[in-house]
Amino acid sequence: MRADKAAAAAVAFFSFCLASSAIYILNDIADRHQDRLHPLKRRRPIAAGRLSVFIGSVAAVILMALSIGLAGALNVWTVSLTGLFLLSSLSYTVVFKKIILLDVMVLALGFVIRAIAGAAAIHVPVSPWLIACTFFLAVFLTFCKRFYEFSDLGPKASQHRQVLAVYTRRSLALAIWTSAFLTLAAYSAYTVFPVFAPRTFHTSRLPLTIPFVILGLLRYGWMMKKMKKTGTPTEALLTDWRLLGIVAAWLISLFVLVIGETSF
Repeated sequence: MRADKAAAAAVAFFSFCLASSAIYILNDIADRHQDRLHPLKRRRPIAAGRLSVFIGSVAAVILMALSIGLAGALNVWTVSLTGLFLLSSLSYTVVFKKIILLDVMVLALGFVIRAIAGAAAIHVPVSPWLIACTFFLAVFLTFCKRFYEFSDLGPKASQHRQVLAVYTRRSLALAIWTSAFLTLAAYSAYTVFPVFAPRTFHTSRLPLTIPFVILGLLRYGWMMKKMKKTGTPTEALLTDWRLLGIVAAWLISLFVLVIGETSF
């Protein structure tokens, strides 16, 4: 990657970090009463009363302004997508988090916007299958989180998150494995069809990485079912050595396949 594109990618990354931080603060403000019922989230600064709603709101506005300013230094598409991300995230906090299925879809849309904005920042096209893969993977992870909350909090789940009063354990399990299958299908299509990843990475061997995706999806889904109450989905992503090993193996195989193909 050229230095100018690497710099643009870094600016876009930090812009969305600021935007996400602002949204997290506003979401914590909106959920502060429900968070006090959660064994872990009640320790968050706003829920615990260590940070006032006013200070949190001011910080969120400043972070959003900085985010838009950074994106504006790149191009009009990046700043527009940053604004769209903020709007979609705010709509989730205010409205969609209380509506079954839409609560998951709107969150997943935020990850798609991130992916498209990253491409817009460095002026490269985005494969529709990559967008689909990003969307379905985000849906999978969000349903896994809903399943964990439903199982962890039991009868009190709906007091913490209103939409959990509508979901059932069976419907969440079905949604998890359906979204896992769709993620795998999208990733497989992205690696197989010549007009997408093979043309970008100049190799036809990317389907060899599909088994690692299967293992990763199965491992994470299984962990959500067996996770103890002392854990969290985020901890599972960052601390489970088997899952980290699968991700590392996928990255290494991708690197070897791409570099090996371009070296001969």
